[in-house]
Amino acid sequence: MKKAVASLPKIGLNARHRIIAEGGIPPLQYDYEQEKWAMGERFGQYGIKSGVDIRCLWPSIEEIEDITSLRMHRKAKEAAELAKNNQMFEELRRENRLKKIEENWKKHDAMLEEYYEERAQSMDQKKMEGEELQRKIRQVQEYFGYWVDPEDPRFEFMLAQRDDEVKLQEKLAKQKAKKGKKRLKLTAQDENEEKSEETS
Repeated sequence: MKKAVASLPKIGLNARHRIIAEGGIPPLQYDYEQEKWAMGERFGQYGIKSGVDIRCLWPSIEEIEDITSLRMHRKAKEAAELAKNNQMFEELRRENRLKKIEENWKKHDAMLEEYYEERAQSMDQKKMEGEELQRKIRQVQEYFGYWVDPEDPRFEFMLAQRDDEVKLQEKLAKQKAKKGKKRLKLTAQDENEEKSEETS
């Protein structure tokens, strides 16, 4: 390790970094390193060799009182009760889950059958929708003489235009049929009148 570090150029490393790179313990250099949290980190990293007095890392009476007031720790009795309650809750949750699994297992066959029925219905519906779309595409193509993409925003407009035209033609055909029936009635009446005049 020392040989590898020695071969490195010394230009980029200051004395502190060189000591760290060589595996040594750097001396206390900055003010923040005198604070308790930094001393704790130093002791945690380098151990007894760090030269940190572990007595200064121990919490003071004020800090202990603050920790106690925040209730960041529990007494052994409280912890045991909490563990017991947690265990009971976990057992109850597990029992409920097993009951639910049993209930679901009893309904499994019926639910599976229902699922397959719904799936078959949805497939039939999709097939019908596809056929309906193809029919609309064919109608538009026959009416306008060219193929139109159903995703095209003009498609719905063209389909509506074609439907309006078909409705108009049907209406005209009905009116024509009515007129034809009226003519037949009138001609039949005229013929009856002529026959009655001839007989009289």
